[in-house]
Amino acid sequence: MRTIKLLSIIVLITVQQSYAQQSAENKKELKNIINAYGKSVLERDSSAFYNLFNDGPVTWCAALRDRSQAKEVEKKGVKAAGSNYFSGS
Repeated sequence: MRTIKLLSIIVLITVQQSYAQQSAENKKELKNIINAYGKSVLERDSSAFYNLFNDGPVTWCAALRDRSQAKEVEKKGVKAAGSNYFSGS
């Protein structure tokens, strides 16, 4: 009975140590992510910021309302301004 208790204590200590080592690695990775986030915000680096939250490419599509589209047409002309994706709604 005594050897079973001793053996279980040794196993528990070993398991605890293995989880403690993983925790330190996780904290280091988390700290790196937080530092990368802070750096991307301070430097206004949008591509680094998006890479923290999204693994794939980010595709943007402008959707302008009629009033905004009219301003774009005034500035750039009809051909350069393009279409406004809401014109059918």
